[in-house]
This record gives sequence, structure tokens and C-alpha cells, in this order.
Amino acid sequence: MTKLILLITLVWLFSCVQENQNQNQPITPQPEYTSEDAGEWEAIKQDHLPFTDVNLKEKSIFVKIESKTFNETHYIEKIGIMNQDKVDLAVKSFNRTDKTEVAFQFKTFPEDWKHTKIYVKCNLHDLWTTTLEEEIAKTRAREREKR
Repeated sequence: MTKLILLITLVWLFSCVQENQNQNQPITPQPEYTSEDAGEWEAIKQDHLPFTDVNLKEKSIFVKIESKTFNETHYIEKIGIMNQDKVDLAVKSFNRTDKTEVAFQFKTFPEDWKHTKIYVKCNLHDLWTTTLEEEIAKTRAREREKR
């Protein structure tokens, strides 16, 4: 019986040490975060995902971030549109106190909707992206709801 108690205690101690070691390891940031893969930022993802309105006829993309959590120390640095090679097609930088919204106007609208991404860069919580394809679908769904 004593050996069994000793064995259980050792197993428990070993699992506590393993758990503690895992908690102390630094988190490696992801290259980008999305609504489906928010990583360690799952609890705050709604503050960082943009509201986007895509107008295909006018070849424009309106992007807005609204959050009550942004302030002088936590803010959006940039909002942009990038292609699959991560080259900016359009970008706007913001100061700490700026209203974070922008309307991008294109002469030729990006055709590769699956790989063109709308991004938001937070000074604390890295790069957040969504595809143009997803945002076009959301815009169309909102338009259908209005009817």
C-alpha cells in the first residue's frame, strides 16, 4: 500500500512539473491571426477583426476597427490590403489617437479574392487578416438582410 501511495505521489509530482514547464515556455507569435485561428489572442479577437464593406461596382473597400479597448498604449498601427506575396496594394498608417477607419479606392479591383487579404496591425497583438473573398461574402450577406 505504501508503495502504491509513493507511486501515485511520484506520478502526480511529475505531471505538475511537466505542466509548470509548459506554462513557462514563451509563446511564438503566429505570422498572422484570423477569426478561425486567433491563437493566444482568442479572448480578444473581436477587438481586432475589422468591419469591412466591399463595393465591387465602385471598386472600393471600407475598413473600420472599433473597440473600447484601444487607447494610448494599445492601438492600431496600420490597416491595409495585401496580395498573396504580402505586397501592399493599399495601406494607411495611424497615430495612437486616430480614428481607425479607411476607404481604399482602386482603379482595378484585385481579382484574386481568395489570396488578397485585408489586414490590421495592432501594436500589441500582431497582424490580423481576413481574405477579400470572406469580406465580399459578408458584405453580400448584409445586403441580403437589408432587403
